[in-house]
Amino acid sequence: MGDHVNDLGVTQWWSLSLLRFETEALDIFLDVASDFQDLVSIAVGHVAQFDKVVMHHPELPELSLAGTPFEDGRHDITYHAQWSNRSPPRTPVSEQDMYCTFVDLGGIEAVGRWLSIAADYRTELGRVMATRYREGMVLEDRIMNVCAALDSFDKQRRGTGKRVQYAKPIMQSVDFAAQPFLDLIIDPDRWVGKLSALAMTSPTTANGFRVDGSVGDHLLAEQLFWLFTICMLRLADAPDAI
Repeated sequence: MGDHVNDLGVTQWWSLSLLRFETEALDIFLDVASDFQDLVSIAVGHVAQFDKVVMHHPELPELSLAGTPFEDGRHDITYHAQWSNRSPPRTPVSEQDMYCTFVDLGGIEAVGRWLSIAADYRTELGRVMATRYREGMVLEDRIMNVCAALDSFDKQRRGTGKRVQYAKPIMQSVDFAAQPFLDLIIDPDRWVGKLSALAMTSPTTANGFRVDGSVGDHLLAEQLFWLFTICMLRLADAPDAI
């Protein structure tokens, strides 16, 4: 009936363009896009999902109806993939609800530093961000994923290469994150001690995690996520205000 309009709303979207002058493997582009998605998702506080990926090639120009190539136009090469990092429908994010903006972070130079650091710690970053992207991940897996990532992160950051007592690499990351993370845990020694004890406990025992977890376990998962995130941002020379 009428004009057949049956839905009204506001759409919020962003785009990322990557340009190379030499032939590169597709995985390189997808890795960079994934690292950028991680940064935006952290800053916004929600999954910044991809709706599609489109590739262009200079030898495949966009043509007019008469068959004449447009000067700067490129024909779309659509890449079909099932993206697992998706966000459920939600209201648009306002600037005051974000953890930081593009300007807060320091602009495109800061994004470049992030991409450089993310390339060095892509495995660790992927494990940590999976706890944000996969809503169905059980609590114990969220905690253990980040714990394992922090352990690996510390070995690579300090170049130790060998396994040490579990509490030590975590404390190294706590010291590196410094404030404001210390305000989240109050007593670093006690917090790291509790985390170390949990990490050494099998989830199948009576003293292990439960799938639903307690309020304290949920808080611990959030603290661990931000510990890793703050460390990554420090490596990328993010402003202290971030």
